Amino acid sequence: MPDSRPASGGPSWRLRPWVRLRWRELDGEHVLHEASSGDVHLLDAASALLLRLLAEDARAEDDLADALAGAAGLGAGAAAREAVRQRLEALAEAGLVERCP
Repeated sequence: MPDSRPASGGPSWRLRPWVRLRWRELDGEHVLHEASSGDVHLLDAASALLLRLLAEDARAEDDLADALAGAAGLGAGAAAREAVRQRLEALAEAGLVERCP
């Protein structure tokens, strides 16, 4: 069976399989309703972009940092990777994403 994890560096992340999100943007903030739990989440633009990317497919942490570096104004290099890592950990604590097995 082929490996579905991204080939780029760092751990890979994905949206949890049962997560079903409904999105609204209000005054620059992103409000999400997760249907299976009923939870509502308020996210900044960078975290919302991470979720949108992960909703498309699993991605390596380094690839997510590259994607967000310009789009969300996180800068580049180690600082961007750390900002992405912190956001991914927060999204994981909220039950929305997980590391790929």
